[in-house]
Amino acid sequence: MQRILFVICFFLHTVLTNAQSAAINNDGSNADGSAILDVKSTNKGFLLPRMTTAQRTAIVFPAKGLKVFDTDTNCFWFHNGTAWVEIGSDKNQWLQSTNHIYNANSGNVGIGTNAPVNKLSVVHDGTGLLVKSTAGYSNIDIDAYNTEPHLRFFSNGIRKWNLLNTSVHNPHSFAIQEEGIGYRFYISGGTGFVGIGVVNPGYRLHTTVGFFENRVGIGTAPTSLYALDVDGALSRFRDDVRVDGSLTVNNGKGVAYNANSGSNLRIFQFTTATFNAVLAGHAISSEGEIIFNGGFTSNPRVFVGDIDVTGGSAGTLYMVQLQLYGCTTTGGVTTCKARLINNSANAVNYSITWNCIAIGN
Repeated sequence: MQRILFVICFFLHTVLTNAQSAAINNDGSNADGSAILDVKSTNKGFLLPRMTTAQRTAIVFPAKGLKVFDTDTNCFWFHNGTAWVEIGSDKNQWLQSTNHIYNANSGNVGIGTNAPVNKLSVVHDGTGLLVKSTAGYSNIDIDAYNTEPHLRFFSNGIRKWNLLNTSVHNPHSFAIQEEGIGYRFYISGGTGFVGIGVVNPGYRLHTTVGFFENRVGIGTAPTSLYALDVDGALSRFRDDVRVDGSLTVNNGKGVAYNANSGSNLRIFQFTTATFNAVLAGHAISSEGEIIFNGGFTSNPRVFVGDIDVTGGSAGTLYMVQLQLYGCTTTGGVTTCKARLINNSANAVNYSITWNCIAIGN
């Protein structure tokens, strides 16, 4: 009996109560008023109940906040009122290295989403994304600029890419700006017009003097002769081209289309040499020829036009006819056989030059 009383007295000496708070210590201090149990030691720890996973999960109706140490997983577990949750530093996805943090696993990172599909997935929640360095902009700056977002890329080439200040530009505009030079490229958010070297373009495509010298080259460096200079190898269109309004081609020479061959036609005007029409009534001359270099690749169609130059006075001029036939082309040079016919009953004596036209490929 005395031994039992000694143990009870020792326990009362060690565990002191203070306003329904208990203290376990060896210095006789009272429990903190905010704690139901105040445990203090400088050479011992606090040991939670230890059990296997099967024993932990077999606890009937675990209280919310119940904590145990699982000897199978070697981690602390607590019950959140619905399920057991594992806690412990070895399960932390983020680790520290000097002043940096990094993700130890190969998964994705989500901001605003619990199912990221990319290495970094940011779900917009109406507040936007702000990534800004404190001293200059080393790579990317996604910033809030006068209540409108803008992006800036700094490099040795293109210096800036901005969604520009609303006090100067439309907030939805897009620009490439090189530091110290100006705007390289600009798309107006208000009109959709594109400017090359000009801000707030006034046309669908607007270039400015001093930038490409008001010229644009496609596949070639633009020359001073053309506002738009296209490399010949690129000057083809896959589909039909429609032009509303006037069109000038090849300095006004125009184009013609050959429906039979599916290619453009070459139209060549020329004047014959002078023919001497010395014929009796209803007579036909001996066979002659005309030759012209029209650049055709195949035999063209050759038509005789009006009289260009005439001389002489015998007979009726307009009764003399030039007949061309048997035209052949070699190396771009066309040769046609020719005869003169006098349709009058009276003799004629004229020197005549005719205007002609050849059409072909």
